[in-house]
Formats: sequence, structure tokens, C-alpha cells
Amino acid sequence: AIILNTKFNLRFIPHRNIMKFNTELSQRAIDQIETHPELFDQNSWGKETICGTAHCWYGWCLALAGYDDIRTYQDNGQLRDLAPNVIGMDWDSPSFVRISDPDNTLDDLKYYHDKLAMGESIEYGKFGFNTKGFDRYGYDSDGLDNDGYGEYGYNRSGFDKSGYDES
Repeated sequence: AIILNTKFNLRFIPHRNIMKFNTELSQRAIDQIETHPELFDQNSWGKETICGTAHCWYGWCLALAGYDDIRTYQDNGQLRDLAPNVIGMDWDSPSFVRISDPDNTLDDLKYYHDKLAMGESIEYGKFGFNTKGFDRYGYDSDGLDNDGYGEYGYNRSGFDKSGYDES
């Protein structure tokens, strides 16, 4: 059976200890951002403006979940602890890091929201690279692995890991 925590609208499956992405709250945050783009600032949890308080996607999720004074939670270091209860993702999870990236546009947020709503991972983002810059096979955009070697084991200078060149 699925237990619904009504305070945070978190769906929790006890026998598997798995959190589920809070699709409804995320959609409400996106709707808020679409309706009031002047109150969207992906670089800020909550910034006072002439028009009101501007939030990032996660800031809007918190505000819409009833956490009005986000700065207090930020100052107390509690924002990290709220993420699993509010949005259903761990703060350090690749999906949370991706969707809360300060460079995300509204279109990016919609894309990631739709993927998460379908139960898909967004660790590799729209262009196929994770937040460390590597694709799912371990290569960066230049085709090199973490040690600087390509698929066939050679670096940019043409040497393999033992120091021998290609010829």
C-alpha cells in the first residue's frame, strides 16, 4: 500500500523505502512561473523584488508547499533536509541537481519535469551529459574519458596509458 503524507504530499512506498517525485507540486511551481515570469529567478531561493518574491523552481515548490519564509530555512541549513519531503528527491541526487541547476530556463524545467513525471532519470540532461560533463558511457563532449583517453585508449597526443604512441 502507498501511504500519502498529506502535510508534504509525499508518496512513500514503505516496503521498498522509495520516494516518488511530487509531480503535482512541480507542475504547480511551473504553472506559477509561467503565470508570473517576473517572479522567476532560477538563481535565487527567494529574492525580494518590486513585484514580490522571486523564486527558483525549488523555491516555488517550497513556497507552494507552505514554507513561506524560505530564507529562514536557508539560514538554518534546512533546505537540504526539506527536499525529500517536499519534492520527493534527495538533495544530492543527479535528478535534483539537474532540475535545480541555476542555468535552467522555463523550457528546461518543463522538459525535466515531464521526464521525471514519466519516471525517467534526467541525470544525463537534454544533451546526454551528466552534471560532471560525461555521457552514460563515461566520455566527455570531446570523446575522452575521465583520464583523458578516447574510446580506443589513446589521448589527444596519440599516446596510450603506457606511453606508447599509435604508430
